[in-house]
Amino acid sequence: MKHLLIICKCGHFNFLSAFHEPLIADVKSWVNLVELNLGTNQLTKLPDDIEHLVNLVVLILSNNQLKRLPSTIQELGKLQTLDLEENHLECLPPEIGQLTELQRLVVQSNRLTQLPRTIGQLQNLVYLAAGENDLQSIPPEIVSTTSRFVQSNLMTAHHIHSFLILVWMPLMNQSGSSI
Repeated sequence: MKHLLIICKCGHFNFLSAFHEPLIADVKSWVNLVELNLGTNQLTKLPDDIEHLVNLVVLILSNNQLKRLPSTIQELGKLQTLDLEENHLECLPPEIGQLTELQRLVVQSNRLTQLPRTIGQLQNLVYLAAGENDLQSIPPEIVSTTSRFVQSNLMTAHHIHSFLILVWMPLMNQSGSSI
């Protein structure tokens, strides 16, 4: 099968999706990319120079064979969505806590045994899906911040039975203001 790329808004494209075969290209040339979908590509690693994609807002890497993320992921300062569902990740780099704009983190269905404490530093995070892993515990730094989550799915972590799915919405008074 030939390499298939779908590129939208050419000129300085902002969306790139690749299917069925590993993407072979010079990542550094994609500096204007806003959304990158490399899901279902049998990727086993990300290039360290992913750090050059400084305008990325959405990064979808689901359904691959990734075992680790490069620490250079911290350079993606505009990233709001990181989807790593169904990979072979055994750990996440602590640098993930430096993704200050991150709102949605999906790491379910991996081989994670722990989550980095630095996830608790993600002030904009409102959705965390980490079920179907081998998590032994949830760091207190993460537990203490779950009150701001719209939704989190940690319940299906095999060894954690007391952590519930959280659905949090601010209570509103009659005037429509948060209380």
